[in-house]
Amino acid sequence: MPARLVILVERLGPYHAARFRAVARCVGEDNLHVIEVAGGSQRYPWDRVDGVEGANVQRLFPATDYAQLRRTAIRKAVREALGALRFDVVAVNGWGFSEAREAVRWARRAGRAVVLMSDSQERDAYRPWLKEILKRSVVKRCDAALVAGRSHAAYARKLGMASERIVLGYDVVDNDHFSEGAAAARENAVDLRARLGLPDRFWLVCARFIAKKNLDGAIEAYACYARRTGPRAWGLVLVGDGPEGPALWRRATLLGMQTSVVFTGFVQYPNLPQYYGLAAGFLLPSATEQWGLVVNEAMAAGLPVLVSDACGCAPDLVQEGVNGFTFPAGDNEALARLMIQVATSSELAAMGTASRRIIASWTPETFAQNMERAATLAIEHAAARGRR
Repeated sequence: MPARLVILVERLGPYHAARFRAVARCVGEDNLHVIEVAGGSQRYPWDRVDGVEGANVQRLFPATDYAQLRRTAIRKAVREALGALRFDVVAVNGWGFSEAREAVRWARRAGRAVVLMSDSQERDAYRPWLKEILKRSVVKRCDAALVAGRSHAAYARKLGMASERIVLGYDVVDNDHFSEGAAAARENAVDLRARLGLPDRFWLVCARFIAKKNLDGAIEAYACYARRTGPRAWGLVLVGDGPEGPALWRRATLLGMQTSVVFTGFVQYPNLPQYYGLAAGFLLPSATEQWGLVVNEAMAAGLPVLVSDACGCAPDLVQEGVNGFTFPAGDNEALARLMIQVATSSELAAMGTASRRIIASWTPETFAQNMERAATLAIEHAAARGRR
């Protein structure tokens, strides 16, 4: 592992903190430096993470929302921050952010190695050829890549990263946080359900309320499932918030599901395991999704999962009929059929156990070990590049 590693993020959240603590344990005390660009984010309104044990955390704009920052200000601050540090490798958050592109430029001029962190897959969005050319120019200047899974590795290769310098294991969560919190919730299930206003049994969806998550599709599929199942139907609980919220409520009401669909609003990280622990099954119906960390969370909590095939995590985390099923994105009828199949299955507990077993290979320690491997590959490649 390099003497010093810098990791650059838009905003430091609880998911990052769990990963970076594991990296800090790998690299040793004070050998990890985390640069957070902004202290706030409209997209991710997490509570502030005050620090990461074992790492130095630097906030460039601690009191500013990321969306309010100008690119020129971000680039200048990144240059100054990197110029003041001694390090061997900088890990950047993809190719689309100003801070990432500036860090790549600075590192190449300074002779430092670069690890690209990415959970983008080719099918995420329409890919105009000019943008793909620009992406390739960024990827070409990176020395190694730490990507989420198989489909993300394939996209990184298409953008020019050599296969031997691609490492998997980027998208992980703190499994213990969700498994232990879910277990605690189940021990106090009756009182907790009453306090939170949750049904006895329910499907859980946890997502930002934005169009790409296809939550209106989930509500339609649920309505179909509920009508076919009758009084035995589980409820549907939507955890999250966002611009689509009012439209989703209207949709549930129009379908006559207003008493069966529960909207909880945004739930902060410490309280999320309660909802997973009380749920009976989990849905992620996204029309497009880079990965889907909520699937990791649900699996760590021991839930069967139904995941659209547009989600990047599906090929790596969902084993058909073992811990859940995938379905074609946007096919509400297929989702409704699977909801009926899983809800009436005698293998429900076994599927939850399988989820725990599968996700046990995707932990913050996985991230740390694979970051270490990617950093080593990056240093080797940068050294070879410098000798040419």
